[in-house]
Amino acid sequence: MKHTLVVRVAQLSAVILCVLLNTVPAPAGDHTYVGVEACKLCHEKQYDIWKASAHAKAYADLKAGEQTNPRCLSCHTTGASAAFPGVQCEACHGPGSAYSDMDTMKNFRTVWDAGLNRHAAATCVNCHNERSSTFRGFDFKTSWMEIMH
Repeated sequence: MKHTLVVRVAQLSAVILCVLLNTVPAPAGDHTYVGVEACKLCHEKQYDIWKASAHAKAYADLKAGEQTNPRCLSCHTTGASAAFPGVQCEACHGPGSAYSDMDTMKNFRTVWDAGLNRHAAATCVNCHNERSSTFRGFDFKTSWMEIMH
C-alpha cells in the first residue's frame, strides 16, 4: 500500500514537471501539449510501440534546414514545434492538458468530452497526403495495422 502511494506520487510529480517544463500552446483553444513522457507514465506499452515507429523518428529524419521550416515542422513534430520532436501521442490524440489526468483517463466518455481526438483516420490525412514530397499513397487500414496500440 505504501509503495503504491509512493509510485503514484512520483508519477503525478513527473506529469506536473512535464507540464510545467514542456507545455506549448495548442493550435486552437486553451488546451496545451504535455509531451510523450507524460503519456508514457501510464501507457508504457503504447509508448514502446510508438518509440519503434517512424513517427517517433519523424523529426530526426529532417535535414538541418528542414528542422526550422514551419511547413516541415507541421507534420514532423507535435504542435508544429521542435519542442515536441516527432509525431508524438498528441499529434494524433490532441493536446493532452485537459484529458491527461488520471481521473479523466479512466472513463472513455469523460476523456473524449475533455478533448481526446478519436477521429484518427481524418487526422492522419492532414500529413499523409499529396502535399507531402514523400507521399506514396495512404491507406488508413493498412497503416493502422503497423502502428496499432
